[in-house]
Amino acid sequence: MAGKISVTLALLAMNHEKYILQACESIAAQTYKDFEVVFLDNNSTDRTFEIADEYFKTSGIKYRGYKNDVNKNVSQNLNILVDRAETDYITFLSGDDWYTEDNMQKKIDFMLQTGADVVFTDGYKYLQDTGETVALYDPRNKKKAINLANYFNEAITGNFLYAIGFMTSRKILSDLKFDENIMMEDWDICLRLAYNGHKMAFLNEPLFYYRVMLTSLSNNKEVMHKDYAVVINKFIDHINSDKVLSKKYWLRQYKSRIRELEKIQDKSKAELQEYAENKQKYAALKYPFPINKIIASYWSLKK
Repeated sequence: MAGKISVTLALLAMNHEKYILQACESIAAQTYKDFEVVFLDNNSTDRTFEIADEYFKTSGIKYRGYKNDVNKNVSQNLNILVDRAETDYITFLSGDDWYTEDNMQKKIDFMLQTGADVVFTDGYKYLQDTGETVALYDPRNKKKAINLANYFNEAITGNFLYAIGFMTSRKILSDLKFDENIMMEDWDICLRLAYNGHKMAFLNEPLFYYRVMLTSLSNNKEVMHKDYAVVINKFIDHINSDKVLSKKYWLRQYKSRIRELEKIQDKSKAELQEYAENKQKYAALKYPFPINKIIASYWSLKK
């Protein structure tokens, strides 16, 4: 039955000349064979495209390769890959990451066993600067990942799920599309998958290696804050209509802002007022009974 599922392995790379061959070799080593490779190079200035293109053209794997004339963002590239896929299912790989040889076979078997619409898996982090291989998830987030039945409510205040190498139907992603206006496309697509009722399942086996480099860590807090607001705004009416979810969300918002303001050494009058207001709002929401509200409000101002 598994052999009836054909998959597009969507490979995306940009200036991955040092790593692309390892990604290609991990694809060719897959024990599952009913797949095509669609490779998209995001206007690399090195030999990334040439290396991958030469490799796949002599690999015997069904393959199509493309190279952008201009740089596009991640979401734009992912949407292009989805549009160019010719199979019913699709999975993704970055040019600096790689799969274990049983990656696709195990994801397909698990999808059939669980009836899931979307399958995520565990993996490893490979720390490029030290050569160490470490666990992808900490225990707390691993526990959340294993139980994805309540993903939306768990993740609306912050993502905990790695979307690397996730597998789903091409139609689902063709309908939803990756949001091309944000950088937090992984969190956004996972939230929308859950919100739209697609069954998400987590295979608790490490089936990929995620290469982490110091340069890959985003320090653009302003952009991340903006994107966070854009994503949340899609669901804010739903959040506010659910008492439990609304409380959880707003507690996090007040607490996060309190911490940000606490880091400011010399607060302006407006910042001091905002700080006090956020502490009052947090205390009133955290301690809902009238007497507790009064006590909590008093101590929030004293601290």
